[in-house]
Amino acid sequence: MIKKYLEQIWNIKVDLILTKKIWNITLNSAIFWDNIPENLVEYKKNYIKILKEKENFLKKILEKIENEKLLEEKNKKILEKEIFIKVKKTEFLKWVYDVEANKLDYNYKIKEKIENYDYYNKIFYGVDKTFLYKEVNILENKEYNIFISKEKLEWLLEFSKKLIPELKWDFWNFAWLAHNSWILKIPLEKEYNIKRIIVIFFHEMTHFFRYINWKNNLWFDYVFSNYNDLEEWIAWYNEYFYWNKILNYWKYNAYYDKCYQIILEDIFDEEKKEKIFEVLKNKWFDRKKIDWYYERFYRYTKIWWKKLFLKDLIYNNAYENVINLIKKDEKNYEKIMAWKISLFELKSGFIDNKINFDSRKYFDIILEEIKKLV
Repeated sequence: MIKKYLEQIWNIKVDLILTKKIWNITLNSAIFWDNIPENLVEYKKNYIKILKEKENFLKKILEKIENEKLLEEKNKKILEKEIFIKVKKTEFLKWVYDVEANKLDYNYKIKEKIENYDYYNKIFYGVDKTFLYKEVNILENKEYNIFISKEKLEWLLEFSKKLIPELKWDFWNFAWLAHNSWILKIPLEKEYNIKRIIVIFFHEMTHFFRYINWKNNLWFDYVFSNYNDLEEWIAWYNEYFYWNKILNYWKYNAYYDKCYQIILEDIFDEEKKEKIFEVLKNKWFDRKKIDWYYERFYRYTKIWWKKLFLKDLIYNNAYENVINLIKKDEKNYEKIMAWKISLFELKSGFIDNKINFDSRKYFDIILEEIKKLV
């Protein structure tokens, strides 16, 4: 019964974070899709109309769910929460259109904006600005000048593909790693620092295993709306866990919390960028990547605003939260790895991890191969 309603909800797409580079502009594809509109005012009318239609569809599904007598109460709450989050996303996107349109054309006037960003921060990511008032000290990470050639990286990828036939990858001209349509996108370089290799094979592969397991365990396609919390938490957990088996020096730093604290300071933008560079250079970001992240920190807000969309704060408790879940019950590791679920679905017991790929076995094998190269 729950499958029927999840499939209906799944068909109503509402994305918050999609970016694409067009010329020198980082386009928010969640609002503008893949094109820069010629007329931003006319585009808004159609855009708002589409969002309202999605919202109405979701409310009709909710009405059916509330009147459905065959649904278990546990499953009904899961469905109600899903619809609530999606409706709030449509509401949020209507409010922030003017801000994003103004970024494309400074002559476009901002008539509508959100006064209480933290209301949405709490709903979507369970964070708010109070996180930013905690003391954050960034410890410098020791640099290791250990490099692996592109050929050796490709060998590791081919080796991995023998273990995981579904694995696909591609090299691109951007400075960051990503999964696009479940293809691992790797920056094109002649050689890769050991830190990049570790992130590829432990952090990024965690995302990939969550995808494979979701396809194996679930009887139809569904990604829960606020799956991001567990998604990033478990990826960080695996990265730190295996990193320290290779180099034994990596410590967690609340980098992004510190960056947002800097953004809230009353100093010029260039000073903020410089201070953020001093923080993120400990993540081995170069200045080009710092510029991209600076824009990212002001997602859905103007660069000089103090009210912020705080998606990046989900990294704050990543490591500790997963450690606590796994300490509480070792089985939670496989449950987290099983589906594109959030903490809410995990705690509700809406999970089946019977057909999980043995990710720990893979990590142990690839760990030994990387050690040989190091």
